[in-house]
Amino acid sequence: MSSDNSQCVVAVIWLFNPKIEKLREVLISVIGQVGKIVLVDNGSSNIKQIRDLRGSLESKDKIILLELRFNSGVYALNFGMSYVCKMFNPEFILLLDQDTIIYRT
Repeated sequence: MSSDNSQCVVAVIWLFNPKIEKLREVLISVIGQVGKIVLVDNGSSNIKQIRDLRGSLESKDKIILLELRFNSGVYALNFGMSYVCKMFNPEFILLLDQDTIIYRT
């Protein structure tokens, strides 16, 4: 990991039929504060819009979308954390849902 503290933190955001504009706000609020963002989708009916949103963001290379294709409930968080630990071995994992905006002061 880099000496930049944000590289030590990976955000896991679990989704189920999110409002796309709200999700955009969430991603923008988090993206500069973490090394990676892992979106774990629970079989959303608007998955194409979620994919399109990810692809439209300037820092899309920092965002990974995992599609479970069914509503697994809170299992999505466990799945996301397991993936993050295996792939990135971060110092910290930030757990968020689809409408949690991080405000900076």
